[in-house]
Amino acid sequence: MSAPSYPAAYPDAEAGVPHNPNAYPPAQPQMTSNVPPAPGAPPPPQQAGAKHHVSSGGFMSGIHDAGSRRSRWLHTLLRALILFFAIITLGCAASFRKRLAFGSNSAYHRLSYTLFVSASELILSLVLLALLLFRPSVLGSGIARLAVFVIAAIWAIFWLAAGASLADLECYGSCGKLHAATAFSFLAFVPTLVITYLAFRAWRHVA
Repeated sequence: MSAPSYPAAYPDAEAGVPHNPNAYPPAQPQMTSNVPPAPGAPPPPQQAGAKHHVSSGGFMSGIHDAGSRRSRWLHTLLRALILFFAIITLGCAASFRKRLAFGSNSAYHRLSYTLFVSASELILSLVLLALLLFRPSVLGSGIARLAVFVIAAIWAIFWLAAGASLADLECYGSCGKLHAATAFSFLAFVPTLVITYLAFRAWRHVA
């Protein structure tokens, strides 16, 4: 007596083993329903995860934007402080240089160098302040941040050299303006150095 034939869905049929109905229970059909969920019912796990992912990304983007705004306002305040120091240094150095004959000694040339540093810093600070206040997006690219970093680093060296050159001068009589120019040159060096550090971090973040 030959073994009964079974559908190919049962792998034991080919081996001639009698079919056991309990060994292979019939597959349950997957029911799909287009009925919308009831009001107030929790969303499926996939949708909940996607929603959480989107909200998490928006939260992190908000943190990044807030950090950028704080950095921009800190840069603006430091630039305004440098502008204030540059104006005072420019006025004191120019007033004290009038007492010296044109090109008479090294003091005249050192004061002329200080005038160059303070005057150029005044122009740069005005331009950067205008961009920070009215066109901050211009300074958002990697090249612009690199340029801000390089300019700040160069002028930090300039300010330090100007203060050191004035501090080495010998003065007799009324030297208040010379001392003021020296002090404010060193004071301008400090926020310029801070801007250099902040600009370097901003450039590395983009690069």
